[in-house]
Amino acid sequence: MQPREFSLVAENMPVWLLAMEKDYCTTIHVVAHSSPGKFLKTMRQKNIDPHLVNIAVARLGLSQFHYLGTDPPPHKAVLLVRGSMDFLRRTREQWPNHRGLFLLDQPSRSKIKSDASIRWSRLRHQTFGGAASFVALLGTLNLVLQPQRTMLTRTVGHVLDHGIWPKTLPTGYQPEESMGVDDRVNPRVIEQPIVYRSAFSPTGWGLRQLTPDELGIAFGLPSWLRTDDLSVLHFPFVPVQIMDGCLKALCVTPTNVIHQLPTPKPRRSQAGRNQTWLPELQRRMEDC
Repeated sequence: MQPREFSLVAENMPVWLLAMEKDYCTTIHVVAHSSPGKFLKTMRQKNIDPHLVNIAVARLGLSQFHYLGTDPPPHKAVLLVRGSMDFLRRTREQWPNHRGLFLLDQPSRSKIKSDASIRWSRLRHQTFGGAASFVALLGTLNLVLQPQRTMLTRTVGHVLDHGIWPKTLPTGYQPEESMGVDDRVNPRVIEQPIVYRSAFSPTGWGLRQLTPDELGIAFGLPSWLRTDDLSVLHFPFVPVQIMDGCLKALCVTPTNVIHQLPTPKPRRSQAGRNQTWLPELQRRMEDC
């Protein structure tokens, strides 16, 4: 793992911090903010709950952060940008020669054409082991990146806590109004109820919404971010597994072996080709 220097550029919620680990970064430059207090004040002015950001910053360490104010981000630092499409394009035009990862703040609905400077790709949460049907739009500026994915697949059934007492499924309930344990969380309908088999229901079927902790698991929040203050209002956001897969691919240490060496074929020995070994005499005899 090779830690890197990052510059954080966020239009609203700086979600990249939720996936950041100490092993990934050396310094995080916060663009357009001159102090931690002004950074938090801006989030509150935009009606953004700073609860998750406060935990992430405290865990990384205050000494990891450098607030730039009106100064531009260092050229050697990788931009971590998150916001609307207009914000992403303006940021790219402002620093076209920087390297950066550009993340759309809403689920992607359609493909976007790549150009000479930035390459766009759609990342499905399920290919990163996620339990939500979130499709993230990622742009890479002056970077070649292959996010680290996993073959593991998860659904609502993997995050559902069966120890929670549900409501009894009402008679005549329309199943299209809910989702089952084999479905994935719809980021556009976070409070959609789940129908599942439950021993706590007299009919054997229960109905309830996911708790904030279950939503946190679905969107990849680690245990240290899933506190009692976590609320449904914190969701949805770009799942942590997607951002983590991108950061890991960016920080992975390249191997020293570039080309695989060919395995040499065994060469037949010429010694003793026309001779017979006599074990009792411990000598070789020439064949006629």
